[in-house]
Amino acid sequence: MNHFLPKYLFVTVALFLACLVNTSGQDLGRIGKENPLKVSGGVAANSIFYASNNEDRRAPFSYYLSGNINFSLYGWNIPFTFAYSNRNFSYTQPFNQYSVNPTYKWVTLHLGWTSATFSPYSVNGHQFLGVAADLAPPGRFKYSILYGRFQKAIGPDSLQTFNQPAYKRMGMGAKIAYEYEGYNLSMSIFRAKDDTNSIDLPKRATMQSMDIKPQENIVVDFAGAVPIRKYLKLQMEYAVSSLTGDMHAGKDSTSNGHFLTTAFMPNRLSTSSNTAFRAGLNYAKGAFSAGFGFERIDPLYRTLGSYYNNNDYQNMTMNFSQTLFKGRVAIGGNAGVQQDDLNNRKASAMKRFVGGLNLSWQASDKLQLDGSYSNFQSFTNIKSQFALLNQVTPYENLDTLNFTQLSQQANANLNYQIGKSKKKRQQLNLNVSLQTAADKQGDTKAATGGTNFYNGVASYNVALTKSAVTFSSAFNISYNSLPEATSTTWGGTLAFGKPFFNKQLKTNYSVSYNTSSANAMQQVQVWNLRGNASYAFMKKHHFNLSLVTLLRENKQQRIGPARLTELTTTVGYNYSF
Repeated sequence: MNHFLPKYLFVTVALFLACLVNTSGQDLGRIGKENPLKVSGGVAANSIFYASNNEDRRAPFSYYLSGNINFSLYGWNIPFTFAYSNRNFSYTQPFNQYSVNPTYKWVTLHLGWTSATFSPYSVNGHQFLGVAADLAPPGRFKYSILYGRFQKAIGPDSLQTFNQPAYKRMGMGAKIAYEYEGYNLSMSIFRAKDDTNSIDLPKRATMQSMDIKPQENIVVDFAGAVPIRKYLKLQMEYAVSSLTGDMHAGKDSTSNGHFLTTAFMPNRLSTSSNTAFRAGLNYAKGAFSAGFGFERIDPLYRTLGSYYNNNDYQNMTMNFSQTLFKGRVAIGGNAGVQQDDLNNRKASAMKRFVGGLNLSWQASDKLQLDGSYSNFQSFTNIKSQFALLNQVTPYENLDTLNFTQLSQQANANLNYQIGKSKKKRQQLNLNVSLQTAADKQGDTKAATGGTNFYNGVASYNVALTKSAVTFSSAFNISYNSLPEATSTTWGGTLAFGKPFFNKQLKTNYSVSYNTSSANAMQQVQVWNLRGNASYAFMKKHHFNLSLVTLLRENKQQRIGPARLTELTTTVGYNYSF
């Protein structure tokens, strides 16, 4: 009897199953070097008991059972999960969308459902059903190719009114990259085209009447990073996208299509060519770095290789960072300006300014200070045709049609280690933050503006190294000032943790209190008591018990009970293998 036959039969069947599942990074070079099949997973069961003076809030008893199992063959994974409760049952399995991603030396294939990214302006994470390959041979050149279905054909159906009809869309692309001694250059091309024969139309209906038109797209992208000097590097990217919005439109020989795309796609009356450009200059030497960036995307720029397209904006950014005093002080900042309506055709135009500053100071081995500040300002000009036609002078409505939004945020954090002992660790933390926002119409503050948010948190933590006992306390307070009201919330928490039986049994207890008021009148106060115990047996079995008591009192309650009492008990078991 041939003893090798069962082995080869097993491998053949396993490989067939692996081709049906969602996997990533299967290295074929591992075959024959390790155990081929690995099985892992776990199961969990939880029961929840609930009691309250308000019986309508939730069921008094519920249970939840969940589990997962995964078969792994040389990196091919076949995962299954399920969840069952007294309310519903659900499960997942990997056979709805599948992919195989084998790797051998410098070749990686992606077969089935996969995605690819060439550039933010070209193919950018769009999922498709097909094939792709990444080739990284020894040397300076890298290659990527793809081909597949980017959109499934969906015909019109009078019985399914919510279905959006769509043509079948096929796409293909290729990218080549060059890397050598700081130089990074790449070029990519992507083309997508709808199949006009992929849908059977009703006799008295056309896809045009449904406002669904077949589209075609070609994108050419160039990107590069070049070191100018030892510490200075220039990065640039330029992309052209020609998109035909309706392939049924007639050809247009006079269309001003871009010369980079006209060789790949005919120009039609519905074809438009738009560009995207970005550049960055970065300087880094020692502990100092600085950079400048510029990005501009035409108003009608679109690519069928991306689910979402940013367009019609221009963005300029600057940033810097510096460390001082042997790394104990670090300071950094950034600023940027963004504007839209590049063609001056929108009903309103917006300009945004964002700036930020960060500071970190390691004052000593025990004391760490951090602070940050950011400023956001947006300016909007409303182009009201009614106001322009009815104004007496050209300067009458300049201020009333201009809206400015201002927002500032500051944050400070202090972290201090009290003492330094091998037996005990103590830590004190303070955090303060504030945020303000206001709106202006012309030179006048709008009625909806002027909001201020203040928040502070102080905490103290102690950990005993040998016994693993922990204690922590915290106090928090927040104050909000709105145009027509003020609110305050404050409270505190005490927590204690202690393990037993060589840390196999871990227990945690906590109590917290919070109260809130509006316009100096107390609204709600809440007490929360928690207890939790978890026990680990033979590393694979885990038992847990949790008790939560909630006492809530609404001081302003006029209808119904003002007090709410809840007790929630959870008993659980977990097994992993």
